[in-house]
Amino acid sequence: MSRKVRVGVIGLGIMGQTHLDVYSQMDNVELVAIADQDEARLFGAVQAQGNIQGQGQGQADLTRVQRFTDGYELIESAAVDLVDVCVGTHLHLAMAKAVLLKGYHLMVEKPVAKSHAQGLEMLALARASQSFVMLGMCLRYWPAWVCLRQAIDDKRYGSLKSLSCSRLASFPEGEFYNSCEQCGGAILDLHIHDVDFISHCLGRPSEVVSRGHIGRSGGLDHVHTQYTFAGEFKDAVVTAQGGWSMAQGYPFNMSYTANFEQATLGYELGDGEHLILYHGGVAQAVDLAAGMGYEHEIKHLVRAILSSQSTDFDSLHSAVDALAVVEAEALSIATGQLQQPLYG
Repeated sequence: MSRKVRVGVIGLGIMGQTHLDVYSQMDNVELVAIADQDEARLFGAVQAQGNIQGQGQGQADLTRVQRFTDGYELIESAAVDLVDVCVGTHLHLAMAKAVLLKGYHLMVEKPVAKSHAQGLEMLALARASQSFVMLGMCLRYWPAWVCLRQAIDDKRYGSLKSLSCSRLASFPEGEFYNSCEQCGGAILDLHIHDVDFISHCLGRPSEVVSRGHIGRSGGLDHVHTQYTFAGEFKDAVVTAQGGWSMAQGYPFNMSYTANFEQATLGYELGDGEHLILYHGGVAQAVDLAAGMGYEHEIKHLVRAILSSQSTDFDSLHSAVDALAVVEAEALSIATGQLQQPLYG
């Protein structure tokens, strides 16, 4: 491989455009190809809109890239090392398979796939390949959430007693979100972030109890869940709420409150971004590293490729586990009963 990772990005919605901006700022990356079936996006005539300030700013210089209206043509024809797949969730598995069969490294945006069964198939494809495979679970790299993971791991404030996560927005515009068959509803497209991060920090939930309702997508567009764990976190009270059924004009907001034996961490991203530590009777703002999770995850991916690291299959499997949890949540909502996720 050359000293730079040659990248092709498929799908120029808000996440594809956000990834392009990150790649364009990196000295060890060369953007060589882009693909989107919408020629207006492909040639920069329109920009997708995101829910977090700073996403998809159109900073990448795309004057010299190859352009394709079909992602599979990019995979077959472009001279790339890494393919970044930012297409609809229902297309992830088929496109990931095509990328890995060509021997390219792979980045797939969240969620991993449309179902847990598809996620397990993607995991099997990754294990059978020689490629580095990464899933875009950006909270794992978001500075404020990295602080939370570190506090849980090293017990700097004692053991975790409770954790509540929230991710709320008004309904996103676009044909993709109007189809549950494509996006999976807010439970799969939005709430999955918190499900994944909770599993990433605390391990597999053993049981879930959920409430929720169907919204404009035709799927579950609001969900509230309590998670139960075995082992170290069996006594922790852990909940997450996510949805995009808020009234139009309601701004995107993501937050967490983590209560430890000796302190509380409170985080919110809405009108600005704030992480506050409440410790010893004092409230103190926590300084956060610059950048969003998208930037840090992509830099990690490129460093891993250039240093010939192998795929972190534990992290990959954890992201697939999150799909099993979401399916258990949906079943709990449908039946009104506690459910145990069926992990592979």
